Amino acid sequence: EDKLSGAGRGTAYHRVMELLDDEILGKDKIGVKDIFEFLESQESKGRMDMASIKSIYAKDITAFLETDLGKRYKEAYAKGNLYRERQFMMGIPATEASKDLPDGEIMLIQGVIDAWFVEDGEIVLVDYKTDRVHTGQELISRYKVQIDYYQRALERMTHMKVKERYLYSFTLGESVAI
Repeated sequence: EDKLSGAGRGTAYHRVMELLDDEILGKDKIGVKDIFEFLESQESKGRMDMASIKSIYAKDITAFLETDLGKRYKEAYAKGNLYRERQFMMGIPATEASKDLPDGEIMLIQGVIDAWFVEDGEIVLVDYKTDRVHTGQELISRYKVQIDYYQRALERMTHMKVKERYLYSFTLGESVAI
């Protein structure tokens, strides 16, 4: 089976991040071998297919977990404060999306928030990206509106403040504050 590319690769990365559990997040030191073994176990449990697994660079996962954001992510997991793949739907005034839409109409926005965790009573929002980019600014220009909606949805759902927002670029290997 061949590796996936484009959107399929992005879906595979999101699936790995969703499935990470004590086998990985419970360890102090995580190596590439640990990620390979984890991926094999997910395939044997029927949670991921081989094409998706071949699309994952294990070093990308360990690199995330070694960042300051990744360490906070792991700490939140250990405390039971990490939430992943949260679906939402919310209504917004249609004129927010376009001034050409009728006043008084409501537009439904739906999405899936990759990850968020509670830290000191406030939310840290994380969105993973696999886009081939050269700078974090490229990601910000592409995804700022999306993250604004995610923040709004989270604050409505939880009645907590979003204190930080990050795009994590697997391509750049870094967190981009947005």
